[in-house]
Amino acid sequence: MTGPMDGKPGREFKVVLAAGGTGGHVMPARALAEALTLGGVQPRFVTDRRGCRYLGSEWPEERCLVLESGRMSASLPARAGALGRMLPNFRHVRRFLRRQEAELLVSFGGYPTLPAVLAARSLGVPIVLHEQNAVIGRVNRLVAPHADLLALTFSETRLLPRRLRRVVVTGMPLRRQVHDAIRRPVAASTERRVFVLGGSQGARILADLVPAALALIAPSWRGRLSVVQQARAEDVERVRAAYAGAGIAAEVASFFGDAPQRMAEADLVIARAGAGTLWELAALARPALLIPFAAAKDDHQSVNARHFAVAGAARVMAEQVAEPRLLAGVLMELLGDTEGLQAMGRAMADMGRRDGTRRLLAEMEDLLVNPSPSGRLPESGMALAGEM
Repeated sequence: MTGPMDGKPGREFKVVLAAGGTGGHVMPARALAEALTLGGVQPRFVTDRRGCRYLGSEWPEERCLVLESGRMSASLPARAGALGRMLPNFRHVRRFLRRQEAELLVSFGGYPTLPAVLAARSLGVPIVLHEQNAVIGRVNRLVAPHADLLALTFSETRLLPRRLRRVVVTGMPLRRQVHDAIRRPVAASTERRVFVLGGSQGARILADLVPAALALIAPSWRGRLSVVQQARAEDVERVRAAYAGAGIAAEVASFFGDAPQRMAEADLVIARAGAGTLWELAALARPALLIPFAAAKDDHQSVNARHFAVAGAARVMAEQVAEPRLLAGVLMELLGDTEGLQAMGRAMADMGRRDGTRRLLAEMEDLLVNPSPSGRLPESGMALAGEM
């Protein structure tokens, strides 16, 4: 971006990022923050306590507003509590934006971003929304008509509101580790390397399902496998024991700081179908077996996965039918077909868009330099859901 956002001398733009408390929302925001920081801009952050887990220690307190937001998907009393905190959070964010002299809010969805968008709107601060999934999230859907720009990751995104100011497809901002893994050569191996990734919060079904399925494949194959699996902290020991009992070499942990490199080294990735994971796999050209999270809002993970399956980049198994024997058969088919895995990897590469951060930065610059009139829709340029 012009000035510090692209590393050139000039005035530092004052940008505030907002993201809900899951890795699916926070990680693309953090990727954008990395790029802004490299360009000389020190962005501010609005999130909740869950989101802080993904920010790391480099975010000083004065640059981060942490909200007590609660979860709207929890029990009825919990939802009532979350709604009750909306007005205080709106006031907190409004004061924060004024104190930071914010010139732009970039919001990545999730319930903690709702008071941030409303506060920015009340102050006349331009708003960019980024939608990661192939089904627009509920908060983004609610506030999109009030945003100056909606940036999409999937060119075909469902449930878009009808009246929008401007819609563009930028792709997914990718963290620096992904770009590093793209450039780093992968050592050859005679083993079949499998990486099992449960998403930012782990996935118990993968801890139950994958070790049991791999234990059912032929002993000659089990000896050739090298498995790396992310599991919830409470599941790590039993997953390790399951692999040891099956004679499968495995490394199991609740978190891998080098997950992009592990993906790059894998012959096959078994994962949920969160948008962040999928677009990192595409950037790394890694074939995948996807088991979408069945309880995801609006079944957005299944819709995400379908885009990649149709392109031949992934196989999909519905959580409702997933069981060890069925999975074992699919894994034997995939792992035994080197050419098939290579073809899936090429299809992933064809889908991959590695410049999502740059595209989003360019749109942010354009909005800062040429802001749309606040408080009203332009006469032209409105996008209808049917036109997307």
